[in-house]
This record gives sequence, structure tokens and C-alpha cells, in this order.
Amino acid sequence: MKIALDYDLTYTADPYFWSRFLGMCSAHGHKVKVVTVRDDRFDRTAPLVDLEQLVPVVYTRGTAKRWFMEHFGDGFVPDIWIDDKPESILNNSTISPDALAKWRAEREDGPQV
Repeated sequence: MKIALDYDLTYTADPYFWSRFLGMCSAHGHKVKVVTVRDDRFDRTAPLVDLEQLVPVVYTRGTAKRWFMEHFGDGFVPDIWIDDKPESILNNSTISPDALAKWRAEREDGPQV
């Protein structure tokens, strides 16, 4: 199976659990990528860099995740999506530039790396 795992409020809700999940998927031959609407130019933080050592992370820069993976996923189109906000799979982000700037200034996972 090809599995897409969301980052914010999914993986981050319980990193220990999801790390174990990733290990189990690997042991059973399943391919997993973290697919996030974050922008790698502005939102790639230390916890994400650490996660990239375990699993590929795809940054869609606010674009609908399914569309992005179909066009830029290098053949990796997920069979299964795990996401706390499933509308982000089919729809572009609706967050305003001001709200995004505020979120970036206040996020708890640290500054961009």
C-alpha cells in the first residue's frame, strides 16, 4: 500500500504512536510519505528535519494534496490518506496570508531551518 500521513494535528498529535506505525508499515512492505500543506521554504522546522530521516516528507505549499501528489509525487499516489483535515486532500488551503503569518510567528515547533 501507499499511505499518505498528514503532519500537523495528525503525526504531531502523537509522534511516538506514528513512529511505531511507520516502523510497522516498513516491516510489512508498505510505503508511507508524510504529506503536508506546509511550505518547505518557510515551514521546515527541526522536528520535520528529524522526521525526514525516517520517512519522506512532501510539502505541497498549500496546494490540494491529491492533485499535488498526482502531478509531482514521482509516481507515489496514495491508496490511503490519514489526515485530521481531509478537505486538504482535495482542496487548496484557504488560510489567509495574514493568518498564515500569525501562525508562523506563533507556532510551537520552532523556527524554520
